[in-house]
Amino acid sequence: MLVLEFEAGIISARLNKSDRDTSTLPSVIDESGLSNVEGQIRWRWNHESAGVPELFNYFEFVFPTGKKNSLIGTSGWEFKLGAGLIKGFSWGTLTTRIAVDYVTNEKRLKVGEYAFEYLKKISEQF
Repeated sequence: MLVLEFEAGIISARLNKSDRDTSTLPSVIDESGLSNVEGQIRWRWNHESAGVPELFNYFEFVFPTGKKNSLIGTSGWEFKLGAGLIKGFSWGTLTTRIAVDYVTNEKRLKVGEYAFEYLKKISEQF
């Protein structure tokens, strides 16, 4: 199964310079506008069964929307490639995932997000 996700955010930020700061930085910087614009493609390789967990991959990308040293936005492309497993049990569902990140401004590959998550339905009403 293929899933596509896209999202965008709007943000405002204000930086007040400290009275003890003697740099040439302006005393107040206000910025507002588009923050992150990103998308994600997910692929489920198999459906979970009694003996086999679900395996999935995802590729995430963030468009550059801000200037270098800006308070808001992303100044370079960001890419994330990850994989994970999901397995349900009578006492809840476990998910584990890990990804590698590449940010064009940093020009290096690094371990990005990683997680071990637990989910349990607590009520039939939710």
